[in-house]
Amino acid sequence: MSEIIYFILLDRFQDGDPANNPDVDRRDPHGFHGGDLRGVRQRLDYLQRLGVTTLWLSPVYRNRPMRFYDQQPYHGYWPWDFFAVDPRFGTLAELQELARELHQRGMKLVLDFVVNHAGYDAPLAARFPAWFHATGNITNWEDPRERETHRIYGLPDFASDRPVVRSFFQAVARHWIEAVGPDGFRLDAVKHVPTTFWADFNQRVAARQGGGFLLLGEMLDGDPRVIARTWHEGRFNALFDFPLYYTLKEVIAEGGDCRKLGSRFAEDHRYPDPRRLATFLDNHDLDRFLASCRGDRARLRQALAVLFTARGMPTLTYGTEAGLAGAHAPVPENRADMRFGADRGLEDWVRLLTWLRRDHPVLQRGWQVHLAMSPTTYAFARVLPDAVAVVALHTGTGTARLSLPAGHLFPDRRKLPDRLAGVLGEVWGDRFECTLRGRQVAVFLDRGPLPAREAACRQVEQLQKNPRALGTVPVTFRLEAPALPAGLRPLVIGSFPELGEWNPLARLPEMVRVGSQSWRATVWLPCHAVGEVKFCARTASQTLWFPGDNLYVETAARPLAPLDATW
Repeated sequence: MSEIIYFILLDRFQDGDPANNPDVDRRDPHGFHGGDLRGVRQRLDYLQRLGVTTLWLSPVYRNRPMRFYDQQPYHGYWPWDFFAVDPRFGTLAELQELARELHQRGMKLVLDFVVNHAGYDAPLAARFPAWFHATGNITNWEDPRERETHRIYGLPDFASDRPVVRSFFQAVARHWIEAVGPDGFRLDAVKHVPTTFWADFNQRVAARQGGGFLLLGEMLDGDPRVIARTWHEGRFNALFDFPLYYTLKEVIAEGGDCRKLGSRFAEDHRYPDPRRLATFLDNHDLDRFLASCRGDRARLRQALAVLFTARGMPTLTYGTEAGLAGAHAPVPENRADMRFGADRGLEDWVRLLTWLRRDHPVLQRGWQVHLAMSPTTYAFARVLPDAVAVVALHTGTGTARLSLPAGHLFPDRRKLPDRLAGVLGEVWGDRFECTLRGRQVAVFLDRGPLPAREAACRQVEQLQKNPRALGTVPVTFRLEAPALPAGLRPLVIGSFPELGEWNPLARLPEMVRVGSQSWRATVWLPCHAVGEVKFCARTASQTLWFPGDNLYVETAARPLAPLDATW
């Protein structure tokens, strides 16, 4: 979609009014540093030049006024008064003026909205104890019930299933909408609040504000099935793409197998519209991506290029463009003060990517099509009936020659320079070819209607509704298993529904013995699909997993060569 979101941790961005700094200590990573609403207003020209369309602010509520042990509520997530602006951040009038100035510039404002908890020792908890759970801290973070009914590190936990609490937060939402006129809410800590609360809250806000009001949920989970289920059941209209974040971190920052990107994007059919996922590399609760890259800016630049060319709504955290590189723990160095102009090269790269995306609707709204993958390369297309973009990246060293099945999306015998690195792409029949250097990413763009582009859009829309719309194809797996314990039969498991979606208790295809240590299985999988596969075996008490790497499957319209592994 067209949004380019920029998150600002208010206290760490810009100090525009020293008069509201009663207890600032910039040497203390857990203390207030003086950033405020006036400081954000002073930097609107900078943000607009960067290409940002939407500002997401950390919570502006009046927070706990004093430290809790060695911690100050500089982040805004310990609210005491849900209807007032914290004076350390400014005034309601300044927030209203910020919203007005953004709207005059054609930009949008998203407010962070906290519903799971109040701040430590919040007067609200003492005044209305029945609004809160009388439970202890979360001890088992994997228990869904405990996550929703127990305290996060001692913070008073709202009993969100109670009607009075639901009415309270509807009143909070009405207050900020009427007082400020934001364009959406970023909804905090989704996994700690019952889905029934979210469904009721989101439905009521959307009915009042319309479908264009952003209801962006923070569901911290790396499983696309969980994200999709939360999206449907909670009636959000957008969620953060944590699954893609973890994959980009593994593949680009840590040098993992590029085919994991293909497998991850293949899960997009689960979402109502993957283009409404908020994609990101950094946030205030994670290590900075540059820290995960161990300071390698080439890796960060490559990940940013994927972020701005793939489906979704790219979301930047303040300071990514300045090269901020801190870890989240044990000290929150990822929340360091903004350093404007600290890395002009990286800032220019981000600006190039934002304007490339804004100038080409195909990068905003185009359907995403898998093209090809290898351990060190990945390529995809974005397609509209009247435009196409091909994106190719090489995470390894040396050079890589790519021959992609995308020639039909371009006029024949066409030569196109890419928009990022000067790479030349060439169309020969049904192939699109280019050569990339190590750590390079290329983006090739072309405009104009073509029947093949219209057909590609129709095909992706079909597959989004039904991954088996184009039929199925047999895939044969062969396993040499000299280390498999006697008496056990290997099973095929993987990301496809036909392979149990990684559930070892599902009904899985059994392999047939074809030799003393040789096994074989043929499974019908969807045409034009990508996924991961592994082998396992079940005993009466446990599941034994194949110790090697996952196998990657790319199906076409005709049978593949057998896929081989050794256990």
